Parts: sequence; C-alpha cells; structure tokens
Amino acid sequence: MRKDGLENNILIQILDIDRNINKNIVRNKEDRGFLSQNILNELRNLLEHIALCIYNTDTNQQLDSIYENLQSSLKYIGDK
Repeated sequence: MRKDGLENNILIQILDIDRNINKNIVRNKEDRGFLSQNILNELRNLLEHIALCIYNTDTNQQLDSIYENLQSSLKYIGDK
C-alpha cells in the first residue's frame, strides 16, 4: 500500500528518535541507569525505523511503521 508522504513520515520519526537520544545524553547524569534504559530503547526504535526505510527503498514500497512492517524490515536487513 503506497501513501504519499509516508517516506517523509518515517524520516521525521527517525529525527524524533535522534532528538530523544540526544536529550537523554545531555540530561542530568544522576540517574544513569534510567537514562541508559531510555537510550537503549530509543536505539532499538532507531534501528527499526532505519531498517524500514532501507526495506521501503529496496523494495520500492512505502510501508508505515506498524509492528509487523518493522519486524519484516529487520528480517530483511538481517538476511542480507
């Protein structure tokens, strides 16, 4: 299913994830464990959305970032 602007939406999500990672790095370092968990979660999100972007580009699709599509894209890049 193709949707106009979907690729831009995924790129916007990637930039939002990047901003969240940067905020966590800059934040007060008193609770490093909590901040580390946040950063790891955001890194997972970043990887999933980059994988989806690669998958969409390679397969000429514009899938949105629902769980099933993220899992398919991770499998796709893992098989390469």
